[in-house]
Amino acid sequence: MDRPGAVHCRLTNRGLLVWLGQASRQPPVLDFFDWRGGASATLRKFDYEDSEVSDGDDLATLVRLVTSGHLHPEIGLLRTGSLRPMCCAPCSRARSVAMPSSTSLARRWPSRTRRVRWQGGTVTSRSGADPPTYGYVAGRLATSLADVTSDPAALDGAGFWIVVQTFEGGLRCLRFAEVREATLPPSRPWQPIRGDWASSLDHQKYTAAVRDIRAEIAAGEVYQVNLCRRLSTPLPDPPDLTALAGRIQAGNPAPYFAVVQAPAAGLAIVSASPERFLARHGSTMTTQPIKGTAVTAADMLEKDIAENVMIVDMARNDLARIARVGSVDVPELCRLEEHPGLVHLVSTVRAELRAGVRWPEILTALTPAASISGTPKEAALTQIRRLEPVPREIYCGLVGWVDADTRRADLAVGIRTFWHAEEELRFGTGAGITWGSDPDGEWEESALKARRLIGLLGAAP
Repeated sequence: MDRPGAVHCRLTNRGLLVWLGQASRQPPVLDFFDWRGGASATLRKFDYEDSEVSDGDDLATLVRLVTSGHLHPEIGLLRTGSLRPMCCAPCSRARSVAMPSSTSLARRWPSRTRRVRWQGGTVTSRSGADPPTYGYVAGRLATSLADVTSDPAALDGAGFWIVVQTFEGGLRCLRFAEVREATLPPSRPWQPIRGDWASSLDHQKYTAAVRDIRAEIAAGEVYQVNLCRRLSTPLPDPPDLTALAGRIQAGNPAPYFAVVQAPAAGLAIVSASPERFLARHGSTMTTQPIKGTAVTAADMLEKDIAENVMIVDMARNDLARIARVGSVDVPELCRLEEHPGLVHLVSTVRAELRAGVRWPEILTALTPAASISGTPKEAALTQIRRLEPVPREIYCGLVGWVDADTRRADLAVGIRTFWHAEEELRFGTGAGITWGSDPDGEWEESALKARRLIGLLGAAP
């Protein structure tokens, strides 16, 4: 007889259905996973619903299995600490999989919650051979993947974590057992990509969206909106990520360069981000938003300075939600910073974390980042959802590291970033739109940010 809170899975022709209660009935769906078969199959979270949970241990087991890549289609009834097979057609290889106890995780999982859908895409290799799993951040090579979770509370525990969050809020935290200072692993030379890149918004649609935002600004609905477009080129198999990383690192060095290759977590990312989202050193929090982009310093406009000041104000407000009263400070405003092929205006906002605030509250208060959303933030996000035809996914999210043992972290905004998903190599770009924006000028700014990096992929080493 089933316990009231038992978690069940059933493989259907549409995917993997997960629910609570008796196996013979299907109450409101707890979760649904789009099942993608093949030589190297993966699971992708498809939808989420609010659900009452009467057995926290079983839910925690499910969450632990899904986020660590251990959930298989032949698995049926889930119990704490183990899985019992309940084979459903068309699978034929039912087996049991032993799992560690999930009691500690269950204590951290609320009985009623709304989880954010992962929109980072999936990585599926047709060749059947998964590349090695590793992360490379801040000149450190992380290997021996020990844990994968979507629970930000894990970052307050122990260990070295590489963190990836999508713009839409989907989170992946990867704990590695071995971390050492190193150069990027050696690889074969990068093989140039010669295919065309498609844009989610072409020139006509992008400039029309800029005019639309200016109309909203004139009506008093919003002050600034970051308008983005996603570039993509067909690439059925994941690229040689290490070769890609070497090509980008050599041709476009960046202060927050990062590589995340983790097939079990659905991640294949190379980031040449120039923008720090959040650095943490004990209780000291620092963010350095970028706003204002030009080819040279002489090309900067008054609009760029005004945009930076607006975003700094919003970053101050975001930090104030988790900071000690009176500790928020702006030590640098509109500093000029040079990067390959362009210059940026960068400001620094610093604050002291309020006692008792942990990583779940930090990420909730500060994301999405001020610089890649707009102001007021909620109004800007409404415009983004209305005008951008595809999710941003990794672009404009977060990529970086958290050392829970030393209470240090450095997370970058996921810009100037390539990722592989749904048999495509993707790259995002965009521009901040204000009343002073020229539609064609903003299109050109978005092209400027992409031109150098996209060019590196198509050129021979």
